[in-house]
Amino acid sequence: MDIVLVSRLVSQRRIALRFSDHAFIEAHKDGLTTVDLRAACEHGEVIEDYGARALLLHFTADDQLPYHVVLEYGERGR
Repeated sequence: MDIVLVSRLVSQRRIALRFSDHAFIEAHKDGLTTVDLRAACEHGEVIEDYGARALLLHFTADDQLPYHVVLEYGERGR
């Protein structure tokens, strides 16, 4: 995954983020908000890259607790 491109597109709001029910449930249990999830997509560190899917590590702004987000990106027509 070209994480620099995807992060830039997310930051510029040129692509929409869609979160799965699982992501919302797990985020809620950990006290994370959609703002936290978006921050991970924009600024997270890639710790595993699977091509169209990447595992990103980020830290909460307040207390620097680690959390991860699985980001999947596929260009139209692929």
